[in-house]
Amino acid sequence: MKTKCQNNRDTCGTVKRKNLVFRKSYEKRILYVGNLRNTSRKQMYRAFGFYGVLVRVWVSKCGSFGFVEFEKGRDANYARMRLNGAKINSISLIVDWADVQ
Repeated sequence: MKTKCQNNRDTCGTVKRKNLVFRKSYEKRILYVGNLRNTSRKQMYRAFGFYGVLVRVWVSKCGSFGFVEFEKGRDANYARMRLNGAKINSISLIVDWADVQ
Protein backbone atom coordinates (compact mmCIF):
# COMPACT_ATOMS: atom_id res chain seq x y z
CA MET A 1 0.00 0.00 0.00
CA LYS A 2 1.32 3.42 -0.96
CA THR A 3 1.57 6.08 1.69
CA LYS A 4 1.84 9.83 1.43
CA CYS A 5 5.17 11.52 2.01
CA GLN A 6 5.88 14.78 3.79
CA ASN A 7 4.98 18.20 2.34
CA ASN A 8 1.74 17.01 0.71
CA ARG A 9 3.56 14.87 -1.89
CA ASP A 10 2.42 11.44 -2.92
CA THR A 11 4.75 8.55 -3.80
CA CYS A 12 5.12 9.40 -7.50
CA GLY A 13 6.47 12.90 -6.90
CA THR A 14 3.26 14.78 -7.66
CA VAL A 15 2.59 17.97 -5.74
CA LYS A 16 -1.08 18.63 -4.91
CA ARG A 17 -2.31 22.16 -4.27
CA LYS A 18 -5.92 23.37 -4.28
CA ASN A 19 -7.27 20.49 -6.39
CA LEU A 20 -4.53 20.96 -9.01
CA VAL A 21 -1.86 18.42 -9.78
CA PHE A 22 1.61 19.60 -10.86
CA ARG A 23 4.08 17.06 -12.21
CA LYS A 24 7.76 17.69 -11.70
CA SER A 25 9.40 18.57 -15.00
CA TYR A 26 12.00 15.79 -14.73
CA GLU A 27 9.28 13.17 -15.26
CA LYS A 28 8.76 14.40 -18.83
CA ARG A 29 11.60 13.81 -21.27
CA ILE A 30 9.94 13.53 -24.71
CA LEU A 31 9.11 16.53 -26.85
CA TYR A 32 6.78 16.79 -29.83
CA VAL A 33 8.23 18.90 -32.64
CA GLY A 34 5.85 20.14 -35.32
CA ASN A 35 6.10 22.17 -38.50
CA LEU A 36 9.40 20.55 -39.54
CA ARG A 37 9.12 20.66 -43.36
CA ASN A 38 12.39 19.52 -44.94
CA THR A 39 14.26 19.29 -41.64
CA SER A 40 16.60 16.32 -41.37
CA ARG A 41 17.38 14.22 -38.30
CA LYS A 42 20.89 15.64 -38.39
CA GLN A 43 19.55 19.19 -38.11
CA MET A 44 17.27 18.08 -35.26
CA TYR A 45 20.21 16.47 -33.42
CA ARG A 46 22.22 19.65 -33.88
CA ALA A 47 19.45 21.99 -32.67
CA PHE A 48 18.19 19.94 -29.72
CA GLY A 49 21.53 18.38 -28.76
CA PHE A 50 22.76 21.83 -27.78
CA TYR A 51 20.44 21.66 -24.72
CA GLY A 52 21.36 18.20 -23.42
CA VAL A 53 22.07 14.55 -24.12
CA LEU A 54 19.59 13.05 -26.58
CA VAL A 55 18.35 9.48 -26.30
CA ARG A 56 16.67 9.43 -29.72
CA VAL A 57 15.26 11.61 -32.47
CA TRP A 58 12.41 10.43 -34.68
CA VAL A 59 11.07 12.26 -37.75
CA SER A 60 7.90 11.12 -39.53
CA LYS A 61 8.11 9.75 -43.07
CA CYS A 62 6.26 12.78 -44.41
CA GLY A 63 8.73 14.98 -42.50
CA SER A 64 6.16 17.32 -40.98
CA PHE A 65 6.59 16.34 -37.32
CA GLY A 66 8.86 14.39 -35.02
CA PHE A 67 9.80 13.52 -31.45
CA VAL A 68 12.94 14.17 -29.42
CA GLU A 69 13.76 12.24 -26.25
CA PHE A 70 16.22 13.69 -23.77
CA GLU A 71 18.16 11.85 -21.10
CA LYS A 72 17.12 14.42 -18.47
CA GLY A 73 13.77 16.12 -18.09
CA ARG A 74 15.23 19.48 -17.13
CA ASP A 75 17.15 19.56 -20.44
CA ALA A 76 13.95 18.75 -22.32
CA ASN A 77 12.12 21.52 -20.48
CA TYR A 78 14.86 24.04 -21.28
CA ALA A 79 14.88 23.02 -24.96
CA ARG A 80 11.07 23.29 -25.06
CA MET A 81 11.17 26.82 -23.69
CA ARG A 82 14.02 27.97 -25.95
CA LEU A 83 13.08 26.26 -29.24
CA ASN A 84 9.30 26.73 -29.35
CA GLY A 85 8.91 29.32 -32.10
CA ALA A 86 12.59 29.14 -33.11
CA LYS A 87 13.36 28.94 -36.81
CA ILE A 88 15.05 26.08 -38.65
CA ASN A 89 15.16 26.42 -42.45
CA SER A 90 13.24 29.72 -42.08
CA ILE A 91 10.23 27.91 -40.58
CA SER A 92 9.06 28.38 -36.98
CA LEU A 93 9.03 25.18 -34.96
CA ILE A 94 6.23 24.07 -32.66
CA VAL A 95 7.76 22.39 -29.61
CA ASP A 96 5.70 21.00 -26.75
CA TRP A 97 5.51 18.01 -24.44
CA ALA A 98 4.63 14.77 -26.20
CA ASP A 99 1.43 13.12 -25.05
CA VAL A 100 2.92 9.79 -23.94
CA GLN A 101 0.52 7.07 -22.89
